[in-house]
Amino acid sequence: MTRKQHVKHHHIGAKRSKSAIKNMKAAQKEKYSKMEKSDHPYFKKVNIEKALELKEKGLTVKEICEKFSISKKTYYNKLHEYERGLKNAQ
Repeated sequence: MTRKQHVKHHHIGAKRSKSAIKNMKAAQKEKYSKMEKSDHPYFKKVNIEKALELKEKGLTVKEICEKFSISKKTYYNKLHEYERGLKNAQ
């Protein structure tokens, strides 16, 4: 497909077929299943110990998230990962 055909295809609102969507999902799943979690493009490295120190100093979760440029969901996910790591270490 030429670039012109490709652009025309998208501008008329053509939808992908179910088989094309299925193939794209399979390719993406295979691509990301082979990589380490930390290599994923959306992986955030967060120093959760530093975040917990800030929490003890009285900062709110919202302020901590703004400081680290992360969402609340990421904060709590990292917190739970950290807590699971501590439990597994014992």
